[in-house]
Amino acid sequence: MQDRSTSVIAALVFAASQTAIAGTINFDDLVLIDFDDIPVNYGDHGLDGNGDSRIGVACSGSDGTTTHLDFWNSNYGNLSKVAYTPDDGTNAKITLTADFGGLIQSVSFDMAGWPNADVFGP
Repeated sequence: MQDRSTSVIAALVFAASQTAIAGTINFDDLVLIDFDDIPVNYGDHGLDGNGDSRIGVACSGSDGTTTHLDFWNSNYGNLSKVAYTPDDGTNAKITLTADFGGLIQSVSFDMAGWPNADVFGP
């Protein structure tokens, strides 16, 4: 006879290991002018049609005091409609958090520099 606790544990491990398949979070549909703040909750849990409903998104600067990112329309390398940190000398920080029981398996992003400079790697 199979031990029920083993079956329950196996089911819980399987449920906890389900990977959330996140959508793309981009800024293409934003109608902002250069230097505008990107809404703090943009893409959070699929808000505004971006991302995935099971993934939390938070944007900030790396200095710990900047709670948003700014928007720029063109000339960031080969990219347009980008997010950047408004504070010189800091990095943009985008935190993705899976809801309870979910995992984020893979994240990719495009980077570029200002003006018209390509950036490769971290």
